[in-house]
Amino acid sequence: MCGVFGLIVNNDERYGPAFIKKSLKTLVRLSESRGKDSSGFVFRNDSRKELKIFKGALSLSYLLKNKEVRRQINQMLGSTGQEQESGRENTFAMMGHSRLVTNGSQLDDVNNQPVITSRKNWRPANQWDIIE
Repeated sequence: MCGVFGLIVNNDERYGPAFIKKSLKTLVRLSESRGKDSSGFVFRNDSRKELKIFKGALSLSYLLKNKEVRRQINQMLGSTGQEQESGRENTFAMMGHSRLVTNGSQLDDVNNQPVITSRKNWRPANQWDIIE
């Protein structure tokens, strides 16, 4: 069993950072009931044509509290600590995954999602394996 979700908000929409963060927390909470053995996020940056990946053998809610993940979310939202209507230069696009282990250890990140394969003109910017 696993939970998979995504959130896409076009940069010309008027949803502010607080609404998007609340929506993300709700999606994490609902998806986490499908598995807590490992989790991951992938964020898409249109202008840089980058995918940023965070994953590890920990629950989604714990991963969401990670400093690097929070920094990435704030960067994607254009947040500077002040809640603004929309300071996003890019569309906010991300996917999340929660995993209940049924085959393959969660301690080996090759078994954990998201998994990125090659794609023309896109590259993973950084991949952080977060195991705490």
